[in-house]
This record gives sequence, structure tokens and C-alpha cells, in this order.
Amino acid sequence: AEAAWSITAAIIAGGSVTVFLAVIVCLFGVIICLFCGDGVNSAAELSISEAVYAYQEEIADAAARYGISEYIQLIEAVMMQESGGRGTDPMQASACGYNTQYPDGITDPVYSIRCGVHYLANCLNATNVESLQILSTCGSHCRATI
Repeated sequence: AEAAWSITAAIIAGGSVTVFLAVIVCLFGVIICLFCGDGVNSAAELSISEAVYAYQEEIADAAARYGISEYIQLIEAVMMQESGGRGTDPMQASACGYNTQYPDGITDPVYSIRCGVHYLANCLNATNVESLQILSTCGSHCRATI
């Protein structure tokens, strides 16, 4: 509270020009928020490549195997972020502790998916995540701890 009063006092001490600029900056921020929204429906955020979609069956199988079938969209998003679905290690799981078959780098995409999904399942279980609904409702600005 004291810091807020200090900032307010500094703005007022700067005179009417400083107050005017502070109001303009605040209004500009509000306008950006109104027109840009929270990003939930942004095409860039929702875009999953065809290369990732090509692995839908493998993703679903691995998700079922590790008990996280409700997180298929999250798995697709992780793969999209890691590789865009390209290469022989689309989940970038070579360094993962679950990779016991390819110590020099995974060369089997299906195995990569299994390792990556296994790792993700253990992360979700370790944090006792029950739902990612909070992430889908607060958009790209969400800083929730899952």
C-alpha cells in the first residue's frame, strides 16, 4: 500500500503532464485488452500442425496406456511446441529418463510418443492435477499453478 502511495505522489508531483500521460497509458492498456481479448481463440494458440495430427492414434494409445486420455489436447500441444510433429523424436523425449532403448537419440516416433506421454503422465500425477479446465478458461495470461 505504501508503494502505491509513493507512486501516486510521484505522478502528482510531476504535474498535469505526468498525470495526463499516466491516464493515457492506462486507457491504452484497457483498449488493448478489450480488442485483443485474452487470446483463447487466437489462431496461433490453437494451431496444431498436420504432422501432429498424423500421430492422433499413437497419442491416444499412449494416453490410454498411461491413464491420461483426457489430456490428449495437452499432449498434442506439447508435441506441437517441441517439434511441430516433425522428425523421429516428435516429443523430444531422448533425454527423458523413460528412454531406455535409444541412448544416442530416439529414432522411432511411436517410441518417442510413449516416452513423452509417460513423462507427462508422471508429471500430472505428481502434481495431483485433476483438470486443466482452469487453463482453458483464463487464456494465455493465466499464471495458475497446476
